[in-house]
Amino acid sequence: MHWPVCQFRHFHSRRVYVVGLDVGPEGCHLAVLEGTLKRPIGVVWAEQLCLPDGWVVRGEVLQPLAFGRWLRAYFRAKGYQPEAVCINLNDASVSEHTVALTSGLSRDDVVFQLQAELQTLLFNQAQLRCVDFDVIEGAAEPEKQLYLVHAMPCEDVQAVQHMAEAAGWPVLVVAPRRPAVASPCGTAYLAALGAWRETAVNFLQHRSIQDLLVPRLWWWHVGLSVASGGCLAVIAIGVLSCLSDVAQEDAAEVVASARAYEEAQQAHRQANATQERGVAQLRWVQSRQSELSQSSQWHRVLSQSAQGVWVVRVKQHGARWTVEGEALSPEHVQQLREQLKALDIWMQVPELQQLQILPAVARTGLPVWQFRLEADLKVGR
Repeated sequence: MHWPVCQFRHFHSRRVYVVGLDVGPEGCHLAVLEGTLKRPIGVVWAEQLCLPDGWVVRGEVLQPLAFGRWLRAYFRAKGYQPEAVCINLNDASVSEHTVALTSGLSRDDVVFQLQAELQTLLFNQAQLRCVDFDVIEGAAEPEKQLYLVHAMPCEDVQAVQHMAEAAGWPVLVVAPRRPAVASPCGTAYLAALGAWRETAVNFLQHRSIQDLLVPRLWWWHVGLSVASGGCLAVIAIGVLSCLSDVAQEDAAEVVASARAYEEAQQAHRQANATQERGVAQLRWVQSRQSELSQSSQWHRVLSQSAQGVWVVRVKQHGARWTVEGEALSPEHVQQLREQLKALDIWMQVPELQQLQILPAVARTGLPVWQFRLEADLKVGR
């Protein structure tokens, strides 16, 4: 008899469908690509979507849940179940900034420092920003590293994420819309290609997360399928049956059976490792979302407390949080402290560690009070 080797090798050749969605000021365009887990094969179809009024206005998704449910019904009627979606958003709200940091920082430190610098640069803008960055080679100073930081309002990114959730698809890429071809449907096609190649900018969690997903999200499905153990159980039963009839079987078939069993075990171990990495990634994302929620709350207070207070610097090292600034009076500082204390994000509420008067400013003739508040954020909130 011939050993029925489980077809692990066929997982990477199965057909998948990826949606490329281009959200621009002239409307929404869609392209669907067919491919394997390793490479795209071709375009299934591309078209401009006719949506109800008020869902997408001037490149901004205003009704994400309704839009997502509409897309789910639209693809169900066509008989397709996409694996994922890659989205290009209107780049009118994207800003770019060049930031210099100390060389040799870890990836997490780079992300945090760039976010802190960006908050300083955009302090007068109340919207919280999603960021991505590229390294600029050839810095002028040997101890400095330059980064090109791209920023987009988080509410724009969250809107299309909610839209994709309503459609039942994972989102692989959210990037600024920068048409490289004359046709908007061609731009949607380029967006869908993001499932197979790295994009220059991606406003989801930074590319360090995506480095764990090779290739992207597809192996997660493979891990869940193999980790169930069903295929491995079938092979194990086959091995026992083969061993019981070993006297009648050819020696070559026994060797082939043992090899197939070892291959199945190795594939099972790899699938388990992939699943563990996925769980670790999910925990990391949840931790970052918690930090983002905390940052949003204290950032909102600092933005609303501009009357009589000027925040010079905000630092966060682990759970330790520090804000430094200047105020027209100690009362303004105490008012800011009370507003911050009211937030439910502190393990230890903000305390005034420094308060000193500076000489009168020449242009105003008024004395200025320099202050520093320190607190500890909740961990794992």
